[in-house]
Amino acid sequence: MTRRSAASLTLLLSIAGCASFTPAACGGPDDPGAGVVLQMPDTIGGLRVKEEKKATKQLNEESTPDATYQCPGEGRVFTLRDGKELRGVLQVSRLAPDARLEDREFVSRLVRSITGNILQPERVGDVDVFRAVSAGNEQIVSTWFRDRFMFFLTVREDASIQGQPVDIDFQQVLTDAVSVEVVRTA
Repeated sequence: MTRRSAASLTLLLSIAGCASFTPAACGGPDDPGAGVVLQMPDTIGGLRVKEEKKATKQLNEESTPDATYQCPGEGRVFTLRDGKELRGVLQVSRLAPDARLEDREFVSRLVRSITGNILQPERVGDVDVFRAVSAGNEQIVSTWFRDRFMFFLTVREDASIQGQPVDIDFQQVLTDAVSVEVVRTA
């Protein structure tokens, strides 16, 4: 895992402190996310998508259910590559039943705990996307919630143009990532 993807993973793991839930609630009869899965495409914005098994394992081992809204063992980390060049990281976590995605204040608090900022969402299709630029490690982090999933898209920022990504069509990558299909299997 590269230094940048490790930083992205660290960002995801920093969600601690929002609230807690009982791990057994995930997958139970009252879990609105039970049986909901992602249909990850082969490419996003022209970049090849590959699940990173080692990073996924680390994410799931280090994300404790009492510190985040992630259902235990239900996070995944994907790299977005142009050839061998890493262009972005997409992290996806299925959320616990007590994550109140319909409550704008809850979502605002969760985003603030991730980014450290109060952010106004931008609309991408029918989804609110919260975007933050992390000046310390030159990353652009976009966060959104859809169908009981929390998504983090991290791309490297161009050092010479604040807020602009390096060498990708960011708007297309974001549009494609927000459009990842979520299907109910049960």
